[in-house]
Amino acid sequence: MEVFVTNEDEWYKAAYYETGAMIYLDYPAGSDTQMTCTVPGAAANTANCGDAVGDLTDVGSYTAAASPGGTFDQGGNLFEWNEAIFGGSYRGLRGGYYYSFPSSLAASLQLYDLPTFEEYGVGFRVASPVPAPAVPSLSPIGLLVVAAGLLGFGALRPAH
Repeated sequence: MEVFVTNEDEWYKAAYYETGAMIYLDYPAGSDTQMTCTVPGAAANTANCGDAVGDLTDVGSYTAAASPGGTFDQGGNLFEWNEAIFGGSYRGLRGGYYYSFPSSLAASLQLYDLPTFEEYGVGFRVASPVPAPAVPSLSPIGLLVVAAGLLGFGALRPAH
């Protein structure tokens, strides 16, 4: 299975884009309202931030706080590297971590650092390509049947 670290646009769209409404939201839990820092649970618009837990939580622990794209924990838990390049050597960071203020989870906050930077509040998210839908193939006999059907359909049309 092919996996990769997302670029800035891929990360941002997964966190903030509401496909149905075709809009970008301010917070990665499907809301324009600032997220609440709390312990894991089933409350909407919540995250592991503000030292509410004091450590990392398992991905998906905030069961009602998925992004519009269906991802979990793109706000809080860990800042996540992406492939954005700043100033030639710096790489992008998004999402805030478990000590971050709730405002740090907003779409408007974009950080960067050297890729050699190591910190307990920084990690990365991997993605994989979506497989293309399978296109049914027809055997040579199937193609003949389709062609004969199209010819027959044309023969049945009334003349003008």
